[in-house]
Amino acid sequence: MRNKVKASKKSIERIAYVFQGGGALGAYQLGIFKALSENEYHPDWVIGTSIGSINGAIIAGNKPENRITRLQEFWDLVSRVVLPGFTPHDDQTRQWFNYISAQSSLLFGQPGMFSPRVKNPLLETNGSADTISYYVATPLRKTLENLVDWDLLNSGKLRFSVGAVEVQKGKAVFFDTNKHTLTPDHILASCALPPAFAAVKIDNEYFWDGGVLSNTPVQAIINDSHHVNTLCFMANLFDSFGLNPKTLDDVMKRYKDIMYSSQDRMHLQSFLEILRLRREINFLYQKMPEEIQKQADVKKIYENECIDTMMHFVRFLYTAPHSELSSKDFEFSTLSIEERINAGFKDGLIALEKSPWLDPVAADIGVAIHEICSHATVSAPW
Repeated sequence: MRNKVKASKKSIERIAYVFQGGGALGAYQLGIFKALSENEYHPDWVIGTSIGSINGAIIAGNKPENRITRLQEFWDLVSRVVLPGFTPHDDQTRQWFNYISAQSSLLFGQPGMFSPRVKNPLLETNGSADTISYYVATPLRKTLENLVDWDLLNSGKLRFSVGAVEVQKGKAVFFDTNKHTLTPDHILASCALPPAFAAVKIDNEYFWDGGVLSNTPVQAIINDSHHVNTLCFMANLFDSFGLNPKTLDDVMKRYKDIMYSSQDRMHLQSFLEILRLRREINFLYQKMPEEIQKQADVKKIYENECIDTMMHFVRFLYTAPHSELSSKDFEFSTLSIEERINAGFKDGLIALEKSPWLDPVAADIGVAIHEICSHATVSAPW
């Protein structure tokens, strides 16, 4: 039987929030954050991609007592009342309602976020990466300037990282307040999903949405050189699992879910293997004679690779209602936004009731992964 290490809230040295991309589905992240922060789980580090970078910027750029209010202001601003006075009462009617809502976003843009580009990008024959797109994000820039205190965001009181992709090299990049001074441009770059949005130019390089490569930026935690006992809340917006499609829209929705649920499971599985190897290196090092331990190359390997920390990854998995279509990520109706916030808040309370991150952790690995999904809490050894 494995030896286990008892966890406690006092043993947590760092709380991190990882926010996935997913457009209008990002309202779910507000609900989760509201439930957890109201119960004193305040972040030390926020990492986001796309809509997750917007939510993260608002959190990092406001004092703790104002974060929920500012997040709610953002989602109130970008939501839209569709068919005033009409409320759908069954799945089929709701699907038509959602379809009309999503099409209105495509045609007219979204308040506080984006508007159609005047010049059709199909007419561009010699443009540049930062001008070729169907929409412009000028409204989002103004929204960020109004809702985020950029001096506070860059003050170092809370670490903040956003994921993007360098267009020419196809390389994942994290802009991090530990290394960079972040501006609205960095958030716009993290949200620049082509061809809807143009690349953003930063220091003579062009960047796209981080979701182009990996929609769940958990690598920032995994690759961080500062090893401390960490509790990581991951808000995932696309379903890793789903039913076999029965319609063409089901096909498109399932395709999008698989594509954007990202490789976070693969990243975490690889991380578990790395940790196992590190602990085995530590075991072997302790068995070595002292004269070998003192050798420079052996000591360097030990110091660089051996860690003895406890980590909990809590994966919140948003479960979309059957009435949601493949266009769910750009369906911004007030009705849907409120439902997603409430779903996140409810899942957050379920997680708090169970608090699986306070359960003992296998001592030979030091990592536990917990999944919160539709009223279920599962602690998976993977």
